[in-house]
Amino acid sequence: MVYICCVPGCGTTGNKIFHSFPKYPNQCEKWRLATMCFHLNKHTAWKTHHNVCRLHFKQTDFKNWNLLKKNVVPSLVLPNTITMEHDYCARNSIFIPSTEEYDMLHIADEIMEVDTENVSKVVQLRSVIYEDTTEAIASVGVDKVMEVGTENVSEAVQSRSAIYENATDAIVHATVGFPVKCCEVDSENANRSDEKVDWISDGNMIVKAIILDSEHCVAEEPQTSESTQEAFKPKLSGTYDPIARKMRYLAERNKILSRKLKEMQASNLKSNKKSKITQRKVQFALKTLSTELPSAQYDFIKLQIKNSGKKKKGYRFTFDEKSLALVVYKQNPKRYKDLLRITNLPTRRTLIKHAAALHFKEGINRKLMDFIKTEVSQMNEIDRFCTIVWDEMSLSTHLDFYPIKDYIDGFEDLESKRSTDFATHALVFMVRGMNKAYKQPISYFLTNTICAAELAELIQLVISVVIDAGLKVVGSVCDAVNSNMAAVKRLINPKCVRGIMLGKLLEYTVRDATICHYFDPPHLIKSVRNNMM
Repeated sequence: MVYICCVPGCGTTGNKIFHSFPKYPNQCEKWRLATMCFHLNKHTAWKTHHNVCRLHFKQTDFKNWNLLKKNVVPSLVLPNTITMEHDYCARNSIFIPSTEEYDMLHIADEIMEVDTENVSKVVQLRSVIYEDTTEAIASVGVDKVMEVGTENVSEAVQSRSAIYENATDAIVHATVGFPVKCCEVDSENANRSDEKVDWISDGNMIVKAIILDSEHCVAEEPQTSESTQEAFKPKLSGTYDPIARKMRYLAERNKILSRKLKEMQASNLKSNKKSKITQRKVQFALKTLSTELPSAQYDFIKLQIKNSGKKKKGYRFTFDEKSLALVVYKQNPKRYKDLLRITNLPTRRTLIKHAAALHFKEGINRKLMDFIKTEVSQMNEIDRFCTIVWDEMSLSTHLDFYPIKDYIDGFEDLESKRSTDFATHALVFMVRGMNKAYKQPISYFLTNTICAAELAELIQLVISVVIDAGLKVVGSVCDAVNSNMAAVKRLINPKCVRGIMLGKLLEYTVRDATICHYFDPPHLIKSVRNNMM
């Protein structure tokens, strides 16, 4: 932005140091009076673009070289301090006398006051002197005067010497302030007849007193004190017009912005040409890679190219790209943190939000089981051996409404029945590989207080679904809480005979598959500790 000093007549522009008006009205009013910027409002001047340049402040008004001290007022090169003795070399400089010069002009005005009667007498005397002098010169001759010198001239004007002395005395006393010029005259200057002259004989030289005619004297009659003050009142070089000044500023600003716009357009054309060439090369490379690489690797490379050259907050990811990154994160969260440093991937926070947005309904997810079935078909027989793990986690009671499905979530739901009780726990079932390290949640159920019979039915349901997917279930794991122990006893012997589990393996059968159950070892250690306390 181009700044302009608002002091009338200053006109300082450019990138120099400028200071805005104070925010406080009292201090702003002092600045307005000092700078004569009466068109500004003392309450809103600090908000506008009007500024005062550094030239109007003393060196002692600053602290830390650029900051103004408190309660400082502009005091240099102001409209009320500029004197007539200096030339400020400014195109629009102000020519205003100071107070001392006003006093001097007033005294000179009193000296120049002359009565009109004295002026008329002076005019009459001048006319008489002029007529007598011309007659004397005509009778003697100009050439002869030059030859004879002062003697012939003195004889020619001897009869008028007394009149001339009286006239000169009257001129000296009555024409104070009138323009009179005296000079030495030689033979060449004596031939001039275009001015009215009075010849004065003084020894060996002729002195010419050139007195302006009566018309000129009347035109420059002495002024009164009031007219003199009006003539020397502060006058600006041009009337201040804030609208015109604003238009000039906007015109300069328009030139600067138009030049920048042209430069940016030229640079954009060059960058667009380069970008088009690079886009063609990238598209050709991606087209080649799409036929050579698997879909997951191709999507990963495409993701890196799309977000290259951008800041982290400028990364954009589609739903499929977030899902791909979520798969990588679930494989090894620690390695994913290292990948973030060298690749353009979503952050952990983005993945958590994405996972929370994926809504799975309670119970068995059939689409998920179909996907597992296709993956298991490509596995070896040994890699299909797995165990079923289940555990409960506590939840805060909360209800959510899904308007698309017209469904309220948060009540107890065991897939076979749905009650009006608020869910306090989530029962989660997961598959874990025995030979190959894989784990996959299968289903979850919202519960409040689940009994052993209901838990046993859910265990049998999940195991049968996993067997249908192609996996071979050989064991089950849970913690040693009372509800889990009661459900396992019911699975081992539906008749629930007391002491049936003493000295025997915890085995039960589901879909002709023998499953061995064992409790979580860390939880067993915890139970032993609790019993020893």
